[in-house]
Amino acid sequence: AQSVGFGTPGLINSQFKPETAVAQGEITIEPQVFSPDHDGYNDLLLIGYKFDQSGFIATVRIFDRQGRLIRNLVRAELLAISGQFTWDGTTDEGQKAPLGIYMIQLEITDLAGTVISYRKSAVLGGRL
Repeated sequence: AQSVGFGTPGLINSQFKPETAVAQGEITIEPQVFSPDHDGYNDLLLIGYKFDQSGFIATVRIFDRQGRLIRNLVRAELLAISGQFTWDGTTDEGQKAPLGIYMIQLEITDLAGTVISYRKSAVLGGRL
């Protein structure tokens, strides 16, 4: 899968299905409040995923409180069974996003073309 660097000689295949895979799908956001101020503490938002099968395609978008798209984080990326994406708090223009609440939308498409949409929220914090 693209999310793990394509070919991974010597490592387990990214499409391998372990016996403990989640039945449907699980999306996690950690930490709920992150502060990309380069102090080494919660500088990145981690968007984790875990599915029971391989072959899904993901698109990840970040929206501000007013519902405006500020970042296309991932576009049509083939996923491994589990992994994560990171957001550093910047916009598509490379600018630091304002402090506040953000909505993270993951659209997962299966091989049949069915789209499942997940929505999670997170807070971009910092010093005032």
